[in-house]
Amino acid sequence: MQSLPSGATKLCAFFDWEDIPEGASWDAAWSVDGEFNADYSLLAQVWDAGPSGVNWWVCIGSEGSVLEDGVYEVALFIGDEQRASNSVFVGDQYVPVTVEVLNGTSSEVCYLQLSPVGAQSWGPDDFDATTTLPAGESLPLTVIGAVYDVLATDCDDNVVSESYGVDLSGGGTLTLTP
Repeated sequence: MQSLPSGATKLCAFFDWEDIPEGASWDAAWSVDGEFNADYSLLAQVWDAGPSGVNWWVCIGSEGSVLEDGVYEVALFIGDEQRASNSVFVGDQYVPVTVEVLNGTSSEVCYLQLSPVGAQSWGPDDFDATTTLPAGESLPLTVIGAVYDVLATDCDDNVVSESYGVDLSGGGTLTLTP
């Protein structure tokens, strides 16, 4: 999760991609505070950036206007399939906090997804590519202080913990339970 200060004028999302056929229909669907925003979204576009690559980006806002404080989410669709999504917090009230993630399940957690309440998608894994959390252990994680929906899955993508409306605005402990 990323954040921008109040008064930000532009927000850009960057993606790497693979296996997108030339000429495919694609959308970059933006939401603000959980509500779809057609003015920011790029809909029914034709893909012309090649089948794979890095650093594809889409931006909203302009130098002449200020983005309202809130939670911004972008989801990239190729045809009807969502390929990626992520959220960004805009506003001075969104600050980094440390959360101690405790695995209270009987399974190793390989993927942890924290999605701001109201977001349309789970978004990316909040662990890095080499981090897992064995049963009964804990680890610190820096996140933007907010209220989240939480999804934890094992290495075979089986859900081991799912919680909604978890207040992490002040940091603290996030206990994953079955």
